[in-house]
Amino acid sequence: MKNVKTTLKNGQILTIREATVADAEAILAYLALIGAQSDNLDFGAEGIGYTPEDEAAFIEAVQTSDNGKILMGFIDHELVSVAHLAGKSKRPRTKHVATLAISVLQAHWHHGIADAMLGALIDWAKSNPILRVLDLEVRADNARAIALYTRHGFSFSGRFPQRFRIEGHSFDTLLMVKELCHD
Repeated sequence: MKNVKTTLKNGQILTIREATVADAEAILAYLALIGAQSDNLDFGAEGIGYTPEDEAAFIEAVQTSDNGKILMGFIDHELVSVAHLAGKSKRPRTKHVATLAISVLQAHWHHGIADAMLGALIDWAKSNPILRVLDLEVRADNARAIALYTRHGFSFSGRFPQRFRIEGHSFDTLLMVKELCHD
């Protein structure tokens, strides 16, 4: 995938590029930041619990797979978003399904970054002859994210009760899917 440049709602330029193994530490630092900023993720300020070696191995596994992609979004040289599709499996019966994850630094919310990142991933997925279904989980009370996913053609497929426990409170997640058309 070539670098993609997009003008955001606030006039800034977002540059989207594919992640490389060399980005592992930057991605982990970014994830620690967003974990502390948002309760819409399945991890908090503690991060995802990966070492730089773990993250590098994950990036390499996705890079070398034929059903996944990791994208990074930058404004100037600041990493402001990470999004990925990770294939569910390498098995022939299920390798056509990939799970979506996307995040944006809080200071850059509502500028169109998630829309651009999601669009880039979906465009890539549509060009991938293997992928047929994208899925994701979203907190049931995250109306903005649900609206974004719905605009991009995701539909509801289920509910996961009490998926998150945050400060003693339970939150459901919604399961959403997008079927890709390959003619």
